Amino acid sequence: MQHPCEPVSAANNSIARQLLPSEAPLTAVCGLAALLEGISHCNTVAACSFYWVFSVLLFGVWHRGQSLIHTPQAKAWDDLHLSLQKRIYKARAADLWPLARQQLDLYGHTRPPPMPALEQGSVLLLYGDSPAYFEQPEVSPFVRQLRCYASTRGMRFAIDSKGPRVQHKQLARLDVSIQGEFFVGTTATDHAMVAETSELVADLFFRGRHERARELQEFEGTMAVHYSPPLHFGRIWAIEDKLSKAAPGALVIYFDSDVTIRPDSWHKGIVQRLLEQRVSGKEAAHVFVADTWIGTECVNSGFVAIRNTRLGRRFLELWREKLWWAASWDQAALAETLLEFTGAEAWKLSGGTRHYDSHCAPLLLPVVDGTFSFTRYCDCWQGALESLVGPYRRRQSRLVSFVDPEVTEVNFIPNNLFWDHNYQLNRMTLVPQAGRPHFRPLVVHWAGLGFARLGLMRTFLKQNFNFSARSCPQGPRWAAAALAAKPELTARRAFGSRARQLRCCEKLRHHADRRGWPWTEPSEEVSRVVHWWGCSEWGAVTAEDCAELLGR
Repeated sequence: MQHPCEPVSAANNSIARQLLPSEAPLTAVCGLAALLEGISHCNTVAACSFYWVFSVLLFGVWHRGQSLIHTPQAKAWDDLHLSLQKRIYKARAADLWPLARQQLDLYGHTRPPPMPALEQGSVLLLYGDSPAYFEQPEVSPFVRQLRCYASTRGMRFAIDSKGPRVQHKQLARLDVSIQGEFFVGTTATDHAMVAETSELVADLFFRGRHERARELQEFEGTMAVHYSPPLHFGRIWAIEDKLSKAAPGALVIYFDSDVTIRPDSWHKGIVQRLLEQRVSGKEAAHVFVADTWIGTECVNSGFVAIRNTRLGRRFLELWREKLWWAASWDQAALAETLLEFTGAEAWKLSGGTRHYDSHCAPLLLPVVDGTFSFTRYCDCWQGALESLVGPYRRRQSRLVSFVDPEVTEVNFIPNNLFWDHNYQLNRMTLVPQAGRPHFRPLVVHWAGLGFARLGLMRTFLKQNFNFSARSCPQGPRWAAAALAAKPELTARRAFGSRARQLRCCEKLRHHADRRGWPWTEPSEEVSRVVHWWGCSEWGAVTAEDCAELLGR
């Protein structure tokens, strides 16, 4: 007997009816059933994520704002998601099989040249979508300072303004739960194909023609959904391009253009500071990212450094291929690539007893109502990374250097660390003030602060150094010898941050009443919460730390 959604299988037609409420029209049932066919047969992460993301963005809307707990739909969606997870695990395991077994040599790589040749052969890189971007009044002062830094240190300074190397014509922005998320686009270059795809997207998302979901399989290779604008993926091509021109073993250090490197740190370059970071083996690491603790943004792509080695280039390939995963974005793709890279390393070192099984990867996708939480993924990421290379500040990797922010803070992001900063530098701990700590991070990243970032950067330089952003630091007081003679600028932790300790102390102060949460919870839950606050990471926060940081 035929069913109304032919040629979709009867099984997927039945599942679609279970996933949707009884009042859903037949057009919705048949549209969702067609997408379930794709999930049933997908064998790559790109394909599986494509059909899942369109399923939840188009049909999860039926449940948005409603509770599915203890409903038939809840179990049906859970079963579908479990099936999706298994397919993703299997697909990614096949993709990564050659990495650990054939492509990951842990020894015998190109050694970095000695200083100063290493620094002179390295590149400080910025990336944007056009030359005009870097000339904008709110951007050019940052660029000027970074150019000054590279010149002072003898590094090559490069601006890549080519934008993304793959065409992604935006067709819709969905704004599911916040503004600026889920960008639907096409990589097609044929005008007729672009017009056809645009019409399909409009019908599906804005005209309620859900029956057209069955046509999505025809566009699997050219239609894409990204969580954030795919423009940001272009930095990977920019790094690859400059890496091919760097000296063998030297570094390409990428920064977002809205960063400030403290002028009193310029006597020692960031290249040397990165290579001084502790690694597990005797060779230099191939990839450098800022380390993070649980409860914060696990990875931020505003800083990444790659050495010009075969493994450095392989890392970039792994990062780039995630461009084709639905709902992907450059930062989450970088985080997952770090797990895959260190997971392959762990497999190699343990003889196959430890590895990364991609169990965090499904958390890169939106849930049934179409919402996505990077925090949920980051909690999984922190646990997975600890099992592979050890805990925060004690990562044991030969391939990746997780730069200790309490020693050398290369990506201090006030907007992530201090939600109540109110656009005030003292509340970001970046200027001296009585009763507030004053941190001296090597690099301040002004991300998320919009047009306020330029004024904050100028005030930061003025109040800390009596220095203008309009010029390069010159004169006797900025001479390398003069800076190097100051003990406060040469101590091991001179340019680290105590943001973790401050957050812990503020949380303990806020929850000082031991008769309330979390102290009334079971001991395991108390330990978990205190750990999430950052209190029990190495080294544990002490009463003396809190007395100093809170001004008591």
